[in-house]
Order: sequence, then structure tokens, then C-alpha cells
Amino acid sequence: MRSFESPGTLKRYRRMALDFQQTFQTPLKDLDRFTDVIISKLPQTEAAQVIIDQVVFEPRCELPGLFARHSLPQQWSGVDRIVEAQGAMEVRELLRAALSEWIDFLFVPTPRPFVIYADHDEYITFLAQRKGKLSGVVTALAAADFRAVDYVRKL
Repeated sequence: MRSFESPGTLKRYRRMALDFQQTFQTPLKDLDRFTDVIISKLPQTEAAQVIIDQVVFEPRCELPGLFARHSLPQQWSGVDRIVEAQGAMEVRELLRAALSEWIDFLFVPTPRPFVIYADHDEYITFLAQRKGKLSGVVTALAAADFRAVDYVRKL
């Protein structure tokens, strides 16, 4: 796992045509199961990046411990701060930790069937260029009784 700055990264994603989306309420008391459902729909994921957009409150839940375990500097903000994970286990760990904090971030898996934007208001939006790329994760989350919300995200 590594952390670095990459100015302009969020701007590039905001310009992408991610016309299809679905938003869910982030279940803070059920993050393990929620994260597992999401990761189950990314079976070929080799890596992922969390691009921190905004730090509302200094991380104090899971990111500090994650950074410490991977010997990363405890830097949360900066110009497009990116935390990059390699392998399925690290990717799951990073997504889970980021969802536990009061930050706004973009989660980009590799390969990229969809991207996720999560915010400190406990909404998580799945965005894709084609509707078919979203159907698997949306169906799985709904089947697991996670609550979809009527919300249109503008990156």
C-alpha cells in the first residue's frame, strides 16, 4: 500500500461520462457485510485507489491504524491525496477503512467496471459509463437489504 499526491486526478474523473448511477445509505454499523458485498462484485480486482476529496474531520476510526500497519505517513489531505492498495485483501481493507471515516472520497478499482464516490453524509454512489456495469452490485446490495436512496450525485 502506498500514499501520494496526484494533482488533477479528481478533475479528470469529474470530466468522465459516468452517466449511470445508484446511491445507497452507508450502513456504518454493518460495514463489514456491506464492504464484502461490494468486493464480491469486483472479483478480478487487482488494485484500487482511494482519492481523498475532502477531510471533514481528522480520521480517527480505521485509517490511522491502516496507515500505521503499512508504514504510511498520517497525511490525509493535500492535492488529490491518493491511497493505493494492491491485491484483493488490501483493496477490501482500504475501502472498509475509508468508509468508516468522515471523509469524501472516490474509490477506483482496477479493472474499473464502476467507480464509487462516498461522502461524510453516509451516502455511497456507484457510477459507471454503462448501466450494465452497475446492475450486479446494485442487485447484490438490494438483495442484502441495504437501502438505496433517491439521490443524484454530481461529481
